[in-house]
Parts: sequence; structure tokens; C-alpha cells
Amino acid sequence: MRQSVHVVIACVPIILMSCNYTAQKIEPIDPCSAPLNPCDPLVTCISVDDIAQCGSCPSGYTDVYNNGMQCLDMNECLDSPCDSHTTCTNSAGSFACSPCPSGYTDVNNDGTLCLDINECEAATSPCDAHTTCTNTEGSFTCTPCPSGFTDVNNDGKQCLDINECDAATNPCDVHTTCTNNSGSFTCSPCPSGYTDVNNNGMQCLDINECLDSPCDSHTTCTNNGGSFTCSACPSGYTDVNNNGMQCQDINECDATTSPCDAHTTCTNNGGSFTCSPCPSGYTDVNNNGMQCQDINECDAATSPCDAHTTCTNNGGSFTCSPCPSGYTDVNNNGMQCQDINECDATTSPCDSHTTCTNNTGSFTCSACPSGYTDVNNNGTLCQDINECTATTSPCDSLTICTNNTGSFTCSACPSGYTDVNNNGTLCEDIDECLDIPCEANQKCTNTSGSHTCTNCPTGYTANSGATACQDINECTNVPVPCPSTQICTNTAGGHTCTNCPSGFTPNSGATACVCPSGYTPNSNATACQDIDECTATPSVCTGQTCTNTSGSYRCCDAACGTAGGKCTSSGKCAVMSGGGTGSSNDNWCTRTCSARSLSCSRGGSVGLDCLTHTDIGSCNQENYHIFRTFNSTNSCITSWLGNGTDVASAACTGTNFNSANSWCCICTLP
Repeated sequence: MRQSVHVVIACVPIILMSCNYTAQKIEPIDPCSAPLNPCDPLVTCISVDDIAQCGSCPSGYTDVYNNGMQCLDMNECLDSPCDSHTTCTNSAGSFACSPCPSGYTDVNNDGTLCLDINECEAATSPCDAHTTCTNTEGSFTCTPCPSGFTDVNNDGKQCLDINECDAATNPCDVHTTCTNNSGSFTCSPCPSGYTDVNNNGMQCLDINECLDSPCDSHTTCTNNGGSFTCSACPSGYTDVNNNGMQCQDINECDATTSPCDAHTTCTNNGGSFTCSPCPSGYTDVNNNGMQCQDINECDAATSPCDAHTTCTNNGGSFTCSPCPSGYTDVNNNGMQCQDINECDATTSPCDSHTTCTNNTGSFTCSACPSGYTDVNNNGTLCQDINECTATTSPCDSLTICTNNTGSFTCSACPSGYTDVNNNGTLCEDIDECLDIPCEANQKCTNTSGSHTCTNCPTGYTANSGATACQDINECTNVPVPCPSTQICTNTAGGHTCTNCPSGFTPNSGATACVCPSGYTPNSNATACQDIDECTATPSVCTGQTCTNTSGSYRCCDAACGTAGGKCTSSGKCAVMSGGGTGSSNDNWCTRTCSARSLSCSRGGSVGLDCLTHTDIGSCNQENYHIFRTFNSTNSCITSWLGNGTDVASAACTGTNFNSANSWCCICTLP
């Protein structure tokens, strides 16, 4: 902007120079007026002869052209006009220094010169009176608060006294008193009876006076905190000062009445007395000789006398009766009786065949052994018994008896006998027949000491043990020895064969004559008669009509007779459907039976061919049958269908069917 001003100023002369003057009056132009003023705004412009003249740039600015037309601000801070402890801040045409920091004096009050303040020289020290102040550049330091003070701000400026006596743990011993002082404390001296370990009352150790034995030797010293006590003088002593420190012995034996029993001696001892023990025979009641009580030794659980003597009590003693016979009095006082072992004597009191047993105070002899007589009944004298001369010999009658000293022997049992006791006293006959020594079909008979064998007669055989001959039942043989029409009857040593009566046949074993099925013997068993099942068992045909037949019966619906038919054994009703005469080979029936159209041709004949009596089959489950007759004497009518079913000749009616080649057809109704 200043340069443009300069240009204007430079052009003015040119303009003036190039202007053409006119007759018009021109007012003078002030070169210092805007916008012609060429001076810096900070400089004063003076018009001299209409020429602008600029003053000097103000302090703090640099005159760029040395003519006042351009003033540039000067940064005084580059020359560090401020104190090193302050901060320089440049401003237009000037600068400013920050105040001197605390601890310094601002000499010029503008921050250009800061002098350190020695706070420690102040009238009132900034540190606590218990600390030392040390000046530092721009500040100061205080030494820490000494022991016994609390440094309130941890800077030594304020030290508060610590009352050690108020501490949770009093620094003084429990037996001393704590007194707080400024920055310290004191403890009262340790009391009597205590040692002041550090001579400051902080640790008092109890003095154990008992180590110096202040008490009497008969009392016990007990150390207490700061003192001691002596136990009381024991019984038997007088406590001279009543404090256990001096005990004087009491002589109890000088008393008017002695403390000891009359049977003992009193002896005075230091602080006591002793009584001699109660003499033998007395009980020391208190175990001290002061009371002696007579012991009744005879009442003791274990008597002092031997069990075999009698005890008598005396004052302080006892006596025992002498040991009885059979005992030795060991001490000659009856207290120990020792059994005399008679069995140890040179000559035993018992017989040589018996055993001597010593008993308490006596002896016994075992009984005389078998074979000897006990003469005195006590085993002292045994006499041999001759058993062989006894009324009844101890040996078997088959053996010989020989007497021995105290015993006997028997000879062995003879052959054929068993020696039961292996000593000849009992011989038993051996039954040889138990081993079946005989030949087959022989009977064995045992004899005394032996046996015999005998042949069985004809018709007999030996039993399983060969001890007897038993009859042979020939009728059990297979085959039966009789003809098939006869029954077999066993006899002693043989058998008989007998014909069955007329109408009877032998049973399966040929042992009896029986009637055929459907028949039963008559009252005298001479003939077989038919069983009427319809009468014998009325319920045999439930809901049907029962008809008895020879050897059987048949059941049939009651309506069968009304239809003109006959009942079969299976309960079917046979009705004639046609008949006639003709060739025996060419005439066959064609008939509708039970609503079925059945046609049996020659190639499929059914029924029974009466010429040959041969069953030639059936057609449709017995519903259609053909019967043909051969002649009047050989009628097929009684053998309908060839299965034994009886159909009476009346079943075929209306035509003479009793001639040769006659025939009829029968249908069985359902």
C-alpha cells in the first residue's frame, strides 16, 4: 500500500508537468492528505512547500527506507530483552516480559530482571522451627521433621508433635508411666522388683528374687511381677514371721499324747515325725504307724495255715494245728503240709499189675486188670483167674481154651466157620450157598461147616439164589404151548390145555376164555350173550333212537322209520331208491340222493358187489349205494357197504329181492 502511494506521488509531478494550465484557478493540494499521504500510518506527515515530509518511525519499528514512509515492527524478543526466568512476548512496536516467578524479585517490575529471593533470610522462616531452611534458586527446601514430629505436608514446613503416649502401643513398659514431650517422650523409672533394661523405663524385666532363696528351705518361693511370695511353712513347722521366710520345727513326739500307736516308736523329724511300722500281726491302718489294728490272719482270703490244718488267731499272731496223717509238716508249724507220695516208696503199696496214683494225703491203686481177682477190692493184691475152668468157657465150643497169666487164648475156628472176633471166642457157620457153589438147576443146602447140592425135578428150576427149586410156568412161554383155540393152565411141574366153550375164544395170553366185543358171559359162564347197550346205558344215543344189534347198537334219528328207512350204525338213515332183477353185471343204479345228481357208471361202481361180496367203493360220502343179491340164501342186504353196518332186508321193499340177480338201490339221508 505504501508503494502505491509512492507511485501516486511520483506521478503527481508528471501530471502537473503534463497538465495544461487554464485560466481556471486551481486550489493547492495538501500532499499529506489522503490518499496522497506517502508516510507510514505510524509516522506524522508534514507538508513543506506542498511537499510531504515524513517524520521518523516510532520506537519499536524499523524505518525500511529511512524516510518514514514504511515502518516495520521490530521483534525485540529476538534480542532476549527479558530475564531468563520470564517469557518474552512481542507486540506491535514493543514487547512484554512475563512476571518474575515466585521466589524472585522483579527489579524493574517488567520482567526484564529477576533476582532470587532468599526466603530463608525472611524475618519468619518458611520452614518449621524444628527443620532447617536451605535457599535454592527461586525457592527453598526444609529438612524433614525430626523424629517425634509429624510432617503435616511432607515438606518440613509444619511439624506437629507426636504424642507417643497416645499410641496404640505405649512405648513405655506397662509398669512405667509415659510422659509426652515436644518431639519425644519419657518413661518413669521401672518400679522396685524390676530391672530397667535400657535405663529409660521402656523395658522392665521382673527380678526373680527366688534365685536368691529369700524363703525358708521348707517353703516354696514363687516369683511374682516385681515381687515374690513364700508358701506357708509346712505342717510340723511354726511360721516365725508368718511369711514363710523362717520355719521352726515342731517336736510332735514331745506331745502329752504320742501321735504314734502304742505298738510303734515315735521319731521326730524336721517338720514332721515318723512312727515305726506296725509290728507283724497288725494292720497299719493309715500306713504311717499311727494306728495298728490286730490282723486276724485266720479270716484272710488265703489262710496262712495249710488247707489241711486249723488256724487260731492270737493278738498280733496266729497258730496252725499240726499237719494230718499223709502229709509232712515242712516248717513244723502247720503252715505248709506237703503231701507224702506213697507211690514213690521203694515198695509200692499197689499190686504189680495195677497203677499207683498219688492223691493229696493218700493214694489209690487202679483196679486189677481183666483176668485177675481184686482180693482186697483196692488194687493192692491181684490174683490170676483161670477163665478156662469157668462154668461157661470164654471160647467157642469149636475151639480149645488155654489159660494164661491174667488172660486166656482160644484156638482158631475150624474150616467152614468165620472167626467173628478173630480170637476163637465166637465161630459162626459160613453159608456157602450165598456164593451159589452148585451147578445150574441145582438147589444148594447149607450145612454146619459145609453145604450140599441137589438137582431140581422136571418142571422145576432153581431160584435166583439157588436156595430152592421153584415151579416153571410153561404158560408164560412164547409161544404158548397150547393150540390157539385152547387156554393154558399151569400146574405143579407142568401145565394143561383146555378148549374154550362154544362162543368163547382165548384171550391174548391164552390164560382165559372171553366173549367177543359186544357180548358178555351168561350167569354160569357157559355161553356168550349179547349186551343190550340201549338198556345198559340209556344215554348212549343222546337225542336219537337207540336200536340194539347183535354185539352192538345203532343210533338214528327218530324220523328215519317214518321215511321207511333203516338206521345205520353211524346214525344215517338208509332209504330204498329203486330195485329190480336183471343181469348181475349190467344193471346199475342212477339216483339223485340228498339233492345231488349222482351217476355211477360201470367204470365207477360203488357199493358192494353181492356176487363176489367185494367192496367196490362208494360215491359221494355214502350218499349213494348199490346192493345186489346173489340168491335167497346169500343176501348182500345184511352186509351193506361191506363195513359191517346192518341194513334189514326191509330196506328194499316192493320187489322180490331174494331171487337170483335181484338188486336194489339205497340212498342214505343226510
